[in-house]
Amino acid sequence: MCSFRVALPRPRDPSMTSQLAHLVSYHDSIFNTFTTVNTTSNILSLIAHVLERRHGSEHDLVKGIRQLAGGLGASAGRGLVPGGILADVYNGLTGDWVGGWKSNGVANVVKWQSWVLTGYYLAEHTAWVGTVAPSLVAVNTSRLYMISNRLWLVWVVMGFVGLALRFEELKKAAKEMKALQHRENIEAIKEKRRILNLHLIRMFLRLLPAIQWTLTSTTLISPVTSQFLCALDGILGTYLAWNGLGTSAPTLKQIKK
Repeated sequence: MCSFRVALPRPRDPSMTSQLAHLVSYHDSIFNTFTTVNTTSNILSLIAHVLERRHGSEHDLVKGIRQLAGGLGASAGRGLVPGGILADVYNGLTGDWVGGWKSNGVANVVKWQSWVLTGYYLAEHTAWVGTVAPSLVAVNTSRLYMISNRLWLVWVVMGFVGLALRFEELKKAAKEMKALQHRENIEAIKEKRRILNLHLIRMFLRLLPAIQWTLTSTTLISPVTSQFLCALDGILGTYLAWNGLGTSAPTLKQIKK
């Protein structure tokens, strides 16, 4: 779900054993596991939609794939309790995910994104408990789900702000390095800009579904389009995390004065 966490470095050894070890360590992160399960759910939903056009909605294969997709989607979010909440509370308190950026704006956005997500988690999972165990927790689940959807949209908008602040800091660093003619640092800045552009694409993939989920009577995009965009988001997120392409500041070599 979240794109501003530290990504794992990709192993240089191309052997199957090394790649398998990386796959295991990759899924040590509950956030990476969530992305894998949730993306699989969205892809299965798209497959079911394609098969439904050919076989109809009552075909056993179509119904089975939809049931599997629904089960995976429901289980994905539950896997973020309590780890997701605790991780975001920790970052909100410490700024552990700022990633070396000097701008106070970046630090503030990163911290406040975590507090927004903490509220999102609490609303989302309280609504889920109220759905599966209404006699235990009597709450207005529809209202809570809408609150979580709105908080997710706020998080996405903050993501755009955070990326804009990172690009601005890169712009200033690039100008300084060009004046010093430090080619190695200039290339590092260019590479980080390329990586941030990929994260920006990911935020755009999230934007329309996030808006749609806050609407009650207006259809901005169809459910199929939403699942398609979410699947692309998950695939791109997996690529970024697998290859260690995070949003941390580039490591620049010190200039001797």
